[in-house]
Amino acid sequence: MRLHPLWKRLYGVVLLLAVVSGVVVALSRPAAPADTDENAPVGNGAEPFAVVGTWDGQLAVFSSQGDTPTAVYDVFITSLPVTEQEALRAGIPVYSAAALQRLLEDYTG
Repeated sequence: MRLHPLWKRLYGVVLLLAVVSGVVVALSRPAAPADTDENAPVGNGAEPFAVVGTWDGQLAVFSSQGDTPTAVYDVFITSLPVTEQEALRAGIPVYSAAALQRLLEDYTG
C-alpha cells in the first residue's frame, strides 16, 4: 500500500513538530543546581569543624584543636580498605556537621 504524497508530507511535519517540541521542553527546564561540597573549606585557612581519625585502632572524632577524641566508635580501622586506613591515620578534616554525619554514617553503617 502506497501513501499519497500529501500523507507523507503530513507525517513528516508531525514528526518534525514532535522533535521540535521535545527540544523546546528540554531547553525550557531550569538547570539543576550545581552540587555544593559542604565539606569544602570556606576561605583561606578555614578551621575544620572536626577531624575524623583513629584512636587505639578505632574510628574517632577529634575537635579541630584536640589531641584526644570527642568520640570513639566501635569500628576497627583494620576492617577497612588500606586506602581508608591511611586516610584515617592522617586525619580527615570535616568542615560541617552535615559532612561529619555523612562520613560517620559511611563508616558505621
